Amino acid sequence: MSKGILYTSYFGNWRKWKQLDAFTVAICRKRPPHMNYDKEGIQELLELAPSEDLLKAYKNGLVSQDDFRNKFLDELDNIKSANTLFLIQSLLDKGVNICLLCYESNNDFCHRHIVAEIFDEAGYKIIKC
Repeated sequence: MSKGILYTSYFGNWRKWKQLDAFTVAICRKRPPHMNYDKEGIQELLELAPSEDLLKAYKNGLVSQDDFRNKFLDELDNIKSANTLFLIQSLLDKGVNICLLCYESNNDFCHRHIVAEIFDEAGYKIIKC
């Protein structure tokens, strides 16, 4: 059985990610006001979202991208986040495609890309869409 693909996308690119044959997962703290997760079939995994404090510090220019990356990886170093990462890995290993969603576009620095890098380094196929 071949492994699933990990896609990364953003809410504003809904025309693309809705066409994917993938389990769709939002990894952000705030839901888009116009989007009904249940209706769209989106699961929410807050364990893979940065804390409000870290996100605010980054958006206000108080931490660099490198600092954000390091602090975010520190935030992921807990049992809930580890279990969530393992769940994604298990699904990918069973051939399930997964699409990670948040707000930032594909060209912007984002925690979603950091999560994808974890799986890329483990040998999984990553596609930005």
